[in-house]
Amino acid sequence: MPFNPTLEAVCLLPLYYFPPVSWWTLVYHSKKILLYKPKRLSKQSYYYRFYIKGNQKIETLVIPLKRKTIFRAEPQIAYQEPWQKQHWHAIQTCYQKSAFFEHYFEDLKQLRGPQPFLYAWNLQCILFLLRALHLEEKLLLSQTIANYIHLPLLYPRLPIKHRKKIPWLELNYYQFFGEFAYDLSIIDVLMHYALETRLILKNSFKPAFFRPSEHFYRMQWKEVLSSGLLRFPA
Repeated sequence: MPFNPTLEAVCLLPLYYFPPVSWWTLVYHSKKILLYKPKRLSKQSYYYRFYIKGNQKIETLVIPLKRKTIFRAEPQIAYQEPWQKQHWHAIQTCYQKSAFFEHYFEDLKQLRGPQPFLYAWNLQCILFLLRALHLEEKLLLSQTIANYIHLPLLYPRLPIKHRKKIPWLELNYYQFFGEFAYDLSIIDVLMHYALETRLILKNSFKPAFFRPSEHFYRMQWKEVLSSGLLRFPA
């Protein structure tokens, strides 16, 4: 019988920057989620870059990091260049004609620094998206974990870099600019569909192709809670 994450389970998800649709599909289908930072930052990973659909190509938006801090426990963001302004401009250029651009963009621009630490910034962005998608109840808080430790804790083997195909993720929704681009940031869906994004997340997951031995680990609560890697809203 194929694994189905809509079963009673808590999903352990990485603190990606404006995470891709695959990440959000697991949010939708999980009972609850926990957010964690990695022990060591991977180069060219979703932790400090995301992807949107441009006119001629897929646009890659990258947070610059202070080089000496990249492999520390808490990488720090470099503000020598106006990267936030560049990212908001890229989103505006790509989606200003989308149906719900004006509904979200002004609130999106309120996500401003300077936030010195990468994972704190990513958490801020994820909280914004959880609220926008009305999925904020999915996030476990430090004071509510005790109510859910009786459930299985699942650690999905999500891609850390952009890839063309994920076996259990089937995507088909409207995009601007020609050929469909697979598994972009959730912003790509949100700007076109607003709360209907939830329906896309519901229908994108294909449990028949989600194989437990290949696509997730089952974690021990004690190990995770003592790791120091979990992150919660203030």
